[in-house]
This record gives sequence, structure tokens and C-alpha cells, in this order.
Amino acid sequence: MRRAIGTIFWAASVILSGCEDQAEPPASPLADLAANEPVSAIRSPGEDHLRQLSDAVPSFGGFFLDGDTLVVNTTDPGQGDLAKDQVVHMFRSRGWDALPWTKPERVVVRTVAYSFAELSGWRDQLFRLLQLPGVRALGVDERGNRVSIGVASWDAAGDVKSAVTALGIPDGAVQLEWFGDITPQDCQGSKLTDCIRPLRGGLAVISPYLPGPAACTIGFNARWGTSDVFVISSHCTSQFWGVGNTWPYYQNSLADSTHFIGQQEVSDPAPFSCQYGANCRSSDAAFMQHATGSFEVGYISRPTDSSATQGSIEIDPNKLRFRIVSRVIPVQGMTVHKVGRRTGWTYGAVDQACANIHWNYGGVDRYLLCQGTATYGKDGGDSGAPVFVHVGDSTVYLVGVHQGVAGNGKAIYSRIDRIEADHGTITVEKPFVSVTISGPTYIETPGTYAWQANPSYGDGSYTYQWSVYWWGSETTDMLGTAQTQQLYICCSTNGPFDMRVTVWSAGEEGSNLLNVYNAIGGGGGPEAPRKGGR
Repeated sequence: MRRAIGTIFWAASVILSGCEDQAEPPASPLADLAANEPVSAIRSPGEDHLRQLSDAVPSFGGFFLDGDTLVVNTTDPGQGDLAKDQVVHMFRSRGWDALPWTKPERVVVRTVAYSFAELSGWRDQLFRLLQLPGVRALGVDERGNRVSIGVASWDAAGDVKSAVTALGIPDGAVQLEWFGDITPQDCQGSKLTDCIRPLRGGLAVISPYLPGPAACTIGFNARWGTSDVFVISSHCTSQFWGVGNTWPYYQNSLADSTHFIGQQEVSDPAPFSCQYGANCRSSDAAFMQHATGSFEVGYISRPTDSSATQGSIEIDPNKLRFRIVSRVIPVQGMTVHKVGRRTGWTYGAVDQACANIHWNYGGVDRYLLCQGTATYGKDGGDSGAPVFVHVGDSTVYLVGVHQGVAGNGKAIYSRIDRIEADHGTITVEKPFVSVTISGPTYIETPGTYAWQANPSYGDGSYTYQWSVYWWGSETTDMLGTAQTQQLYICCSTNGPFDMRVTVWSAGEEGSNLLNVYNAIGGGGGPEAPRKGGR
């Protein structure tokens, strides 16, 4: 259903440039926005990577995903190749090579009207709009190349138009969208059917004091300083945005004390004044101290199958869990997944990667900075659910935790980097065991040489097996089982060789090799080591 306003038809979104045919709106109470008050307090570190790209390529206009193609915006076609190279380098430097759109051949360049620096600057100047009763979200729509303003009432359009005009922002650079009011996803009257140990992300958490009683979802387990914690939504605690929770939390049964998982809240910061006296936070996340020793850091429960709307809540008996091997910043158009106790495993596209959100909760106006929105399925009880990118059969990159749903049906989630902005650094990943080798790679004189294995991850206890592959004879000799391996190289007849080590820890295996060129006597055989060895 559309509502006509002058010559405009308001549907899912409205481009403000169309408002110029209407009667002049009443004077805006936000006209003093043109006073150019500082906006540095609301510039999210979550966009540091975009600002760095803007510094390197001034015409950079942001990027988004179109399927498996990464579209890079630029206002200057002459800087298109530079913008593309910088974006690819940024993703690869963060170790995200497993994502298909980090490959140059999957990246295209598009010419747009506005740079990211312009759009984000205008968005930040408009922050006071979030204090209007009908305005709920401010973000940069990189696909639309506009500032996106989400409303819960079309009555806010006049004030929005006045503010845009007062600041001298081009009408065509702003888009008004229906966002609606935010509803927490902590449903009533639900509980889990199974008690799962060890505890992982995606499982239900219940309390007798949540209405109903109701349930929320554990986002993930983490190591925070010296504390082992599980992460839930702050609005699922007794003291929203503040340490002081008094509610006990259980899994599956309120009557069984063995199902008690925690009550002590160790981190849930109070809001800070970010702009115009607004109460702001970077995430809707609280850290609870584990009361049980049976939990796993780095894992999310894996249901049997997924859907865009209602996925399975049954744990796959053959593949119990997803493994968090890294974390990733969301990109508009990226497919993200969520595992929650109500709608199970669902997926959808990122709608906005970094939107500032106005949320009236408990009669108090609150503002969440740089939240993500997406189209995955969700319902009451999914609050706190982990949100992630599925990069392998059972491996994921963590994106954040589900927070609620907007009136337009879009899911809202707090990004993992914004959670750390509130709480400090946490360990959430469980990378695979890996190893590097240090030692000589070029030998010119006879002698005994040493190489050392440098393992990472696992449980800290490692076993080793060394071997050497001789290129000349195409044979392998097994060597020692210590962390350091010595080998005597006598002469050119040894030829080039590969030092290889395999390391085991916590039931996992990792290996690596190092090419070594033997140049004794100017020799080394007819063949230098090939990249990657054998």
C-alpha cells in the first residue's frame, strides 16, 4: 500500500529529491545543524578501513557485493584501477583470501556521483536526526550511493528535508526508507528441548525473570582478559546497558541446578555521550562469567539445514558445530548466516554494513553506532544469536550477534568489532593448528645447519616430525621429532632440498615446508627449488 504525499509515492524507499514539488515544510527544529558542530565522537572505528581507502583514493565511493562480484564505486573513472587494487589489497592483507570476491577477476568498478568521504560526512552531520521521534537509522547505502535515513513515521520527512537543506547536502544524495520500530528478539513462553554440553554459540539461554519465562540465544563463548565468558544481548539482562545483572541463566531447565550456566555479569558498559547529549553504545552485548567448565571457545552449534526464513533447530548429529577461524567486517550484499534458538539456521544479505540506530527501549532513547542490518530470518528468542559468513563446510568468519528486528523486517546485529569497541579485546576464534619454519634458505659453505618449527594454536602442547626431500635423487629421509632439526650439508652433490615438518596438537595436524638452495661450490644441481616444493 502506498501513501501519496504531494507528487511523491512513498513505498519501501523514497528519494528526497522528489520533495521539491511539495509545499515548503514547516521550519525544522533541527535548522541549527548548519552550525557545523563536531562529529568526531560518532565516527566509527568500524569504518577505519573505508576512511583509509578514501585517503589513498579520494574518489573512492565504497563497495558492495552483487552475487560473488565485488563492485567498487569511484567518482573518477580514471582512478578506477587504483581503487580496485587498493580494495583487493585491503581484504587480502586481513587474511580473507578464502572469500571468492577477494580475487581481482571478481572485482568490477562502477562510476558514481558521490565519494564515500562525502556520504559518511553527511551522514555524521545528520546524527541529530536520530533524536526525532520518527527517525530510527542513519547509514551509507553504498549500492544506492546515498545516505540512507530510516524512519518509523513518514511524518519525519519534513524535518529530514529541512535538515538536509540547512546543511547544503544535495537532495539526490539522501534516501528516506521505512525502517519501523525495533522489537527485541526475546520471545515469551519458549524453552529448549535439549541440554547441550559443551556450551557453544547458537544455544538458548533462559531465566525465570525474562517475561514468560523467555529465552534468548548465546552468541559465542570468548576469552576476555582472564575471564571465560559467554556473550548475550544486553537487553536480555536485568540491567540494560550497565553491569549489575541479578538474573540467573540456565539452559533447558529452570528447575535443574545442573543446567545453571551463569549469573555474574563482568562487562556491560554504561552508555556514553556521543553527540548532542545522546546516550550511545557500539553494541547491544553483555559478557557473562561462565559458571560451568563445559564450554567451547570458537564454536557455534550447527543445525541440520538452513533457510532464508525458518531453518532447522535440530543439531546435525554428523557435524555438530561450526568452527570460528576468523572474523570479518560486513560488506553490503554479503550473505551472512545466523543460528538462533527460535528460527535456527537462517541466511540473508547484508542491507547496511554500518548504520547508526535510534532505539527507544524501556521508554529511554538509546543510540547504537555502526550496526549492521540484513535480511536473514529471525523471531522472538533469537536475540544474541551469532551472525557469521560461511566460508567452508564447517568453518566460518564471525560477523557479530543478532540484536533485534526493525519495523521493515530487516534484522539488526551488533558487529564483532563494535562489541570490542565497547568491551575491549576478546578471543573468539579457534584457528587450525599451523606451523612455520625458520632457518637458512641459501647454503654456500659445508656445515651443520639448524631449522626450527614455530607452531601456532592447538592446546600449546606439540609433537613434531621432520623430513627432508632431496631434489636430485627425488627421495625423502625421515629425521627427528624435536622442535629444532639439524642437518649436515657437505657438498654440491646434496643438491637443493626441502625441509618439512608436521606438527600435532589437540588431535589436529599442521605441516609446512621450506625450500633450501644448496650453492656449495657454485653447484646445487641443475634445478633450483620450485615454489611450494613437493
